Amino acid sequence: MTWALLHSILSQAPELIPHVLPEQWRTSRSIPWHCHLTPEISDEEAREAFKELTSDQTCNFISSYSICIFLDDLDECECIRGSVELISSLQKLASLSDNIKLCVSSRVMNSLAPVDDAYPQQKMYLHNLTLSDIRKVARDRVKRHPSFQRMVAEKETECNKLLDLITQKAEGVFLWLTLILNIRYQGLIDDDTLSGSWEKIKFYPDDLDEFIQQIVKSIPPENRKLAYRTFAIASTVSRYDENLLLLNYSFLKDYTSNKDFALAIPKDRVLSSDGLATRLARTQKRLVAHCKELLQFIHNWYEPSAPTVSFMHRSIRVTFEQDQIKVNMAEHLKDFDVLDAILQTTHAVFKLSPMYGIGNTTRAPLRETTHLVPVLKVIKGVESRCPTATYKSLDSIAATLLNRQGLVGKSFQHTEWARINIDSWCFPTIYDRPFVSSLVHHATLPGLSSYRDWTLMKLTDFEQRGKASTELLSCYIHSGLEPDLQDLSFGSAVWIESLFRDGLSANCPRYSVAERYGQPIWYSLLGHLVSGFIEVNKYYWHVFELLSEMAHTVHSRWS
Repeated sequence: MTWALLHSILSQAPELIPHVLPEQWRTSRSIPWHCHLTPEISDEEAREAFKELTSDQTCNFISSYSICIFLDDLDECECIRGSVELISSLQKLASLSDNIKLCVSSRVMNSLAPVDDAYPQQKMYLHNLTLSDIRKVARDRVKRHPSFQRMVAEKETECNKLLDLITQKAEGVFLWLTLILNIRYQGLIDDDTLSGSWEKIKFYPDDLDEFIQQIVKSIPPENRKLAYRTFAIASTVSRYDENLLLLNYSFLKDYTSNKDFALAIPKDRVLSSDGLATRLARTQKRLVAHCKELLQFIHNWYEPSAPTVSFMHRSIRVTFEQDQIKVNMAEHLKDFDVLDAILQTTHAVFKLSPMYGIGNTTRAPLRETTHLVPVLKVIKGVESRCPTATYKSLDSIAATLLNRQGLVGKSFQHTEWARINIDSWCFPTIYDRPFVSSLVHHATLPGLSSYRDWTLMKLTDFEQRGKASTELLSCYIHSGLEPDLQDLSFGSAVWIESLFRDGLSANCPRYSVAERYGQPIWYSLLGHLVSGFIEVNKYYWHVFELLSEMAHTVHSRWS
């Protein structure tokens, strides 16, 4: 949260940077203009910079600004020294000037006592404001069940007291209310008595995190392995604000039994539409039962056969990131590779799902095929630590993706791109060319350059590599995206060299100019190289020389 505050304030008032980050400012000002250096700021330096904002030296300067800060969930801030230090800094910031306003939400904490004492009239308790709404939701939800209606008819006073207990323990938190009502509703289905319901509700803690952990612990032992592994996958993917298909989770049991199950699926086997619907319905029921309704299912109207799975609320995801719950689940996750499970279930999805196939290859541009994006984002997040097995799994998915489009037995390396001519991210009717979707092209979306390098470096024939590289560049040009030059590696340098030795020639005139802008491709690449935030290394200068040579050659021809 300190980082976020510092970034928000300095973005709006960059003239404060020399005052709060003087060393980093001097370093940035001292380097040559054509070199791009991203300053490294540690957590300790960020905290010191935020303290400097409220110091006596900066007080007169910052008090001339009108600042309004909104902070949500202060109690959940991930501060090494706890929330006390941050609260103290915020209180000092607010005291600098009447032009500095703060609006903060938090659970009741002892560390907030100084703030409460300083501003007794400027606080409100949310649970007091939402009391009537909480009670209404609780009453409307349970009264629909026939069992509760019979209880009300027999013991109306006791039923009202039960609703009062639920309302009181919720403390204005609708997520807590939703979770306890799910448990209560299941109790009504199981014919729980009124006294039994009372004991269950009293048993669960008021604290939301403890409540969620208690729900996870209550999963029956025979269901824990699949449930905990489901949570592990959902937690990993949600870190990147993505969700996996429900169909992925339907293969988790197969993966638990055999980690290589996807490779054993015959190439010509595809689920029927009815078979897919049955599989999804069965998986949804299993996840609801095993995972205690901590997950939700998102059905998109434009893709009714491709629902996704996510946590019911971000607070649940945060709980699964805590050390205590990880310790509780460790026994069932000790031999479980989350990334491999995601890759293998994704491979099964592309082999068996009727959503992919020859009949769909010209339906839409590649950019509308989104089911690979969550997987590629996860890999991008751990790219520096990915083992060779990860890229081999991607190769298997890539081959399956091509096979489903009629290129049986082909791989990216063995496909004659000059004949097939991928025309990615544009409608195939524009150039009257077949539309072929390759995983390498998908990987360009999240900037997964390591898989591009892995694939192209396996092309031992330089001419063949140049043709494949040219097709890859086509994706960037027709999508209006800048090529991924953020990470200039040996593979990146070879890729650029391939383009200019073979691809950008008289044999491929269409690739020599970006039609959208009417500019040569080398011009776009060179501009991106000079203006982008790219680490300067030996590969940087190698690529720069290649682009400059191209520019000189073209200029000589024009002259």
